[in-house]
Amino acid sequence: MINLGFINSRFIKKKILISQALNEIFKLKKNDFIVLHDGVDIKNFSKLKMIQKFKTATYVGSFYKGRGIEIIIELANRFSNIKFKLYGMKNESFKTKLNNVTFYNFADYNKVPKILQKSDILLMPYSTKVEVRAKNINTANYCSPLKMFDYLASGKIILSSKLNGICEVLKHKQNALIVDRHNIGAWSKMLEYAINNKYKLYTIQKNAFTTAKDYTWRKRAECLIKEEYK
Repeated sequence: MINLGFINSRFIKKKILISQALNEIFKLKKNDFIVLHDGVDIKNFSKLKMIQKFKTATYVGSFYKGRGIEIIIELANRFSNIKFKLYGMKNESFKTKLNNVTFYNFADYNKVPKILQKSDILLMPYSTKVEVRAKNINTANYCSPLKMFDYLASGKIILSSKLNGICEVLKHKQNALIVDRHNIGAWSKMLEYAINNKYKLYTIQKNAFTTAKDYTWRKRAECLIKEEYK
């Protein structure tokens, strides 16, 4: 376990949490912390383009346990007319013979905006147990993934798991489509709904891009400065 005893140090003026849900662990008093989610450089992304047809679904991130790679592979099996592109550390346990699935190594960050904007659907199929490098730590309900803000800034349709930290930013049918169960049936149904235009997709795209503007690194820094001078 990570030793977090320093968090109660008298030398720390205020704690910064990346999600409100994270305080379920720390139990901090309201005036002892602020929530500042991660952010994005909006200038790295070009103008919003309306999706005409769902051709490509993309996942960018690590392949640690709980990231839902197995869900994506099964989606590819069911939606053979969509190309699924997964960027992250190659892992032998995720081999597939499906010809509409391609695994890539980690992409340099300066290439990520273009990768996302060439896609139509962006995937975040987290399970309720998400590992990082420290395998004994479950980050599922408390995370505020960096890629979520890149996904938003790309102005594409995001399909995401329903987790507390994530849903502080992503709202179902507003700026994303939220899947409330971590199984292939629920994910297939949501993707099918998106393909058949059951939702106002362009409105979701626009709202995603607008949301990203509220979570820039500049705005995050401005909030920190305001806290310093309170």
